[in-house]
Amino acid sequence: MSVALEKMLHDRLQVRLERLGFQSVSSLTFRRIVGECGNLITATARMEDGKMKFTCTLGLQFESIELLTKGRLDKAVPSIVCPIHLLASSREFYEWEFADEAQSDISVDSLVEEFLEVGQPFFERFGTLDAVTHELRENPVSQSLVVAHHQRTAILASYEVMRGHRDEAEGIFNEALGDPKNQNPGRKRRLEELRVNVLAK
Repeated sequence: MSVALEKMLHDRLQVRLERLGFQSVSSLTFRRIVGECGNLITATARMEDGKMKFTCTLGLQFESIELLTKGRLDKAVPSIVCPIHLLASSREFYEWEFADEAQSDISVDSLVEEFLEVGQPFFERFGTLDAVTHELRENPVSQSLVVAHHQRTAILASYEVMRGHRDEAEGIFNEALGDPKNQNPGRKRRLEELRVNVLAK
């Protein structure tokens, strides 16, 4: 990947996203706090035929969930993600591209416009843990929140722990551990580790 073009992309995103309250937390990753929720925008980029092609993923980060499940908060790592193209009506994957400075301004402006159209409403809709857990309960395979099964289990159980419902949290883990889909050794181990972390609180 061209280091110069990646830096160009980062710098142009930073200028525009700072106007919306975001700060750079790592290369191509930007974060702001709105209420209890960290909003993250992470661009992913690649080179093809001399052009920088890029898209972005939106992330939701809840410090309470991160501390319960991992014991720490990494400002650049979201709890839940959604690629921006899944918020568009077509839900088809697409990328922006540029090869020089002038094109980069046009492409980055276009991405920010797309964010304001579909990404900002996403952050507003899922800006609370109540909203997120409601969506995960009602839609085990959500069309808006991309989360692995073990992460979904941990989020729902953590929410119950925070409400003082430890028995309900334990039941959520027990149900997941008994699910035939979770008998893969790796998946089961991740669930057991998360169970220990969350229920120890």
